[in-house]
Order: sequence, then C-alpha cells, then structure tokens
Amino acid sequence: GKMQLESTPFSWQEIIKELAELLAYQADSKKLKLAFYLSPQLPNWQLGDPVRLRQILLNLIGNALKFTKTTATAAGFVEVAIGRSSDDGYMEISV
Repeated sequence: GKMQLESTPFSWQEIIKELAELLAYQADSKKLKLAFYLSPQLPNWQLGDPVRLRQILLNLIGNALKFTKTTATAAGFVEVAIGRSSDDGYMEISV
C-alpha cells in the first residue's frame, strides 16, 4: 500500500537536539566531530512528518558517521545543514 505522511507541526530545533543526543556516542567512539547548522531563515514551526524526517536523518547521519574515516593525524568531521532551497517551500538537507 501507500505510505501515509503526517502533517503535524514540528520544530527543527527539537529534531536536531534529539538527533545530536542519539548520535553523540557513535560520533565520540569514532573520534568524529558532528556539527549541525540550521538556517536562521527556517520557521520556528513547520508542518510535516517529524517521525519520518527524524528516521531519514538518523539513517543518513548514522551512515555518514559509520563510513567517515579518521586517521592518527586527521580527525573526521560530519556536518549536517538544514535550510530553505528557495521561496517555494522546499527544504534542503545536506550531510
């Protein structure tokens, strides 16, 4: 069947806070720096499916942490940026 997406208010700040807490141990154990950047143009609240967004981001960031290499001389770095791609309402997420 078709997947039903929710349309409920959510806060990107809350999602990022939860993801940072969930992924901190994984990043630390690999000696990786994990940084999140939210565009100041993002609204405080947005309509969408926060459960699925959180799950998608958790998988993307988890894979980035898993496959980012560190060496004795170079620390690894994983950056997550969330912002608007244009005025048409599309969001841009880069990992």
